Amino acid sequence: NTIVPLTSTAGHIATVASAGNIFTHTMTENTILDNPSALVAGTYYTWVFTQHASAAKTLGLGGVFSPMGTAFTITTTVGAKAVLTGLYDGTSILYTYAQA
Repeated sequence: NTIVPLTSTAGHIATVASAGNIFTHTMTENTILDNPSALVAGTYYTWVFTQHASAAKTLGLGGVFSPMGTAFTITTTVGAKAVLTGLYDGTSILYTYAQA
């Protein structure tokens, strides 16, 4: 698996799913994880977020993300990790998440 680092620009994080299926991002601003492009039905995708080191940031999700339980809210613990994993079913990314 290829691990792809992501950056945020003007409050948005873009993901190109054809680049890999594991993505990492260190929070630097309040941002939205936009709907990924180039999704493939039947594929699992994982995003690993590291909260900002000194001031917690917020993270929203694009409309393609659909929770399989509790909706995602990123931890406010500085430096903590949050992992979002989902299956793209051809319409939505059906996700679960865990945080440390």
